[in-house]
Amino acid sequence: MFGALMPTLFVPEEKWAPRSWSVNHPLYVQAHIEHWLEEAEYGYWGVLPADVPEGGYRASGQPWSVTSRSTPTGASATRSTSTAGSSRRGISLDQGMITAAIGNHLAGDMLREAFVTPQFEGRLRPVMAMEEFANFRPRS
Repeated sequence: MFGALMPTLFVPEEKWAPRSWSVNHPLYVQAHIEHWLEEAEYGYWGVLPADVPEGGYRASGQPWSVTSRSTPTGASATRSTSTAGSSRRGISLDQGMITAAIGNHLAGDMLREAFVTPQFEGRLRPVMAMEEFANFRPRS
């Protein structure tokens, strides 16, 4: 789930794509909340695929789904939602995104400033501006 939201840490999608990605992200998060809390009744949302205690790497949405949890040391531990076992390995995507978002907030979009060159913007922004997703509703 978090991977789908990561591009906006680097690209100002809310400005470049107001009729597509800007509208889509809040709906994407709402869909995850509704599915994992209400439909699947997991008691939490933001479930993502990860290394599992039983071995291997599994996709979310299965009986052996896993979730990433922050530990007191700040590391990420993956726990199986079906067995409650912990994996020795962890993932750091969510912690990295949190750090990036805080950095952008405190330092005036520093990651966006570093990532978006004039050449990059010239190529990507016009394409993103053309997009209009079906979930876009013009304000009246």
